[in-house]
Amino acid sequence: MNNQKQKERLIWAALLSLAVACAYCILLKFSNIYPFGTDTFLRVDMGMQYADFLSFVRNSSLTEKIYSFSKSFGGQTWALMAYYGFSPFNLILYLFPAQKTELAIFVMVGAKFVFMALAAYIYFCNHYENNMANRGFAFAYALYPYFVRYYFNTLWFDVFALLPLLVLATEKVINSEKRAKGLFIFLYLWALVSNYYVSYMASVFILLYFVFYCFGVQGVSVKTAVKKALEMAYSVAVSLMLAAPVLIPAFIQLVNGKFNDLPGFDRSFSDGIYNILMSVVSCFDGTYMIDNIPQFAFSSLAVILMIALIVNSTVSLKYRISSLMFMAFMGAGLYLGGLYYMWHGFSWPEGFPFRNTFVYAFLLVLLCRHSFEKLDFRTAVKTIVIGGGFYFACFVYYIKFNYLQWSAWSSELTLVAVAAAFALMALTFRWERQAKNMMCILLAALSLINGCRHIRGEKLLNDAVNPTKAGGEYEYNYTAVSDALDYADDDSFYRVEDLSARIYNQPMGLGYYGVNHFSSTYDKQSQEIAAHYGYGTSMYTTLYRLNRLLPDSFMGMKYFLCEDIWNISDKCDFIYDGERNLYYNPYHIPVVFTGVTNSIKSNADGDRHINNMFATLTGIPVLDDSCQVNYENLAAASEILRNNAAEIITEKGAVIKLTATGKYLLTTIMYEDGWNIWVNGEKVQPEPFMDHFLSAPLTEGECNVTMVYIPQGFVPGVCLMVCGVAVMAAMLIIKKKNTKGE
Repeated sequence: MNNQKQKERLIWAALLSLAVACAYCILLKFSNIYPFGTDTFLRVDMGMQYADFLSFVRNSSLTEKIYSFSKSFGGQTWALMAYYGFSPFNLILYLFPAQKTELAIFVMVGAKFVFMALAAYIYFCNHYENNMANRGFAFAYALYPYFVRYYFNTLWFDVFALLPLLVLATEKVINSEKRAKGLFIFLYLWALVSNYYVSYMASVFILLYFVFYCFGVQGVSVKTAVKKALEMAYSVAVSLMLAAPVLIPAFIQLVNGKFNDLPGFDRSFSDGIYNILMSVVSCFDGTYMIDNIPQFAFSSLAVILMIALIVNSTVSLKYRISSLMFMAFMGAGLYLGGLYYMWHGFSWPEGFPFRNTFVYAFLLVLLCRHSFEKLDFRTAVKTIVIGGGFYFACFVYYIKFNYLQWSAWSSELTLVAVAAAFALMALTFRWERQAKNMMCILLAALSLINGCRHIRGEKLLNDAVNPTKAGGEYEYNYTAVSDALDYADDDSFYRVEDLSARIYNQPMGLGYYGVNHFSSTYDKQSQEIAAHYGYGTSMYTTLYRLNRLLPDSFMGMKYFLCEDIWNISDKCDFIYDGERNLYYNPYHIPVVFTGVTNSIKSNADGDRHINNMFATLTGIPVLDDSCQVNYENLAAASEILRNNAAEIITEKGAVIKLTATGKYLLTTIMYEDGWNIWVNGEKVQPEPFMDHFLSAPLTEGECNVTMVYIPQGFVPGVCLMVCGVAVMAAMLIIKKKNTKGE
């Protein structure tokens, strides 16, 4: 490519980026979403999970990214980082103050939309010369309604954007281009580390695309295909080895969490017939959204271009047949249970159907772009005739069943769009270049209009479950909680909880140690602890909702935050009046302390279990005969254990250093195999305490204790990563020697 053409493409890429950024702002403005409206940008999972996780990514130290006490009762955060936190786009968070997380996420999501457009643009520029069409279809890919509607699932967007580049790298490997395998390894490693779950779906698509490109596009021999498959297998294997320090701990986390609770996710999948019929409607109207179903085409023009591809005799029959088979398979994967399970790792993706739509979207845009490139007047005439009949049938179907009550206004607009597309196709008879350019503009306009309808539709469908809050709510809450905790000015190791309306991952977002936690990757044991001691649990969540001083005191909850005084026990001391009131719990015990034994009689009832602990370690029972808390005894027993508190020297999540004197070190830190404990330089074996928590034997006198958490699978992962680097180095040396020999 000459320098002038490269310069032009860079200029147009910059203009495409600006166009997508402007479109992104228009989408939010259309639905009155922050910062262009009064409704919060942090909707659904973005508000319940991701905003707090991203704030945690910004504010936490490296060791806290491995293990943090702001996650439920303390737990591994490395696997959470593997699912939520390793995108390079997260660096944007560091450009904004901690309380401006909502604004930072707005910029980050916008940047990912731009990245999706640029990735698609790079792919198309490597195949087609028509720059106007390349920009138009790249714009359409970035604004595919599935992406627009689920903008709040920003953690998946890296893979959405990388997919066109991964496909391009796959083609380069098949075509034996220089540095193709290195490019694939880099891109695939990025995808795996940024989000392994969606990367799995991209991996399945790449495998299918490899077969499609080899036999449906290039027509290579079986022998050549096998050779290229081995080269791809090498690239995939090296990528997996390089990503192993992230992937292996994440897999173990799934085994100890979600996979350990499979009966809870045993849901049936419908036969999909109803959904397929509704998809016919979406081909016409472009706004079908009930049950999270994506529209079958990103605009009316996409359906027309697919018809044009089918009837275009200048396109090889092999390509048309293989394309239709590929498209049919991808479409069936959205609706048929067996194929659907394959795309989701043979497990139901609870609560969010059709996650593999992004691979369908790219294939659709790719085929439409090829159809557009090959479009001529003869094909246009056939398309007008067949497409007109198809849309007439869709319109009759729509009228007959009267679906989509809330979006029926778009029927007239769609008719105008279809008529405009047919008119522009007819104009290719005399003004082919001008008509095609106008079709690109129409494509971009339809994509933006569909996006606006879908983002508003998402709000309408979800408001009943997730009522819209005011924009800026996150900053208000962050400031209110921070002000209250700053007033306490307490550097000791303790837990705190907020009894106010906002829950979920607030401890992680604001950096205090609390119980509330909600994530797609969770520790089964933390939920067992929550259930045992009377805290709220549901799928994926541990929730603090009720002030109960006995388990709270045992868990080391030293302070409580609340807005309304009637939410807090009258046994607590009011110490700060602000947007969040702060209360002190006089009965709390330390998170880390010492005792004469770590053997406590277990009890299925959490309160009685705690009573056994107090009675054993202090000789003072805290429950009376009717199982009611005796607060005088609780105060006396708690005072004894506070006097036995370990002295914390440093506490940074995965690394804790302390001094302690006693027979056993006792904690309310969740027992996990990843903990390593050294007492006066000698490694000791951690032991369970109260069935669920961590303890260790001490030696006589004052002991210096170091506790280090290493995620299970991390060390083998690092070893595999080193092997991956060695394999790459060996292959480069061999290649260099072969080149010299030639």
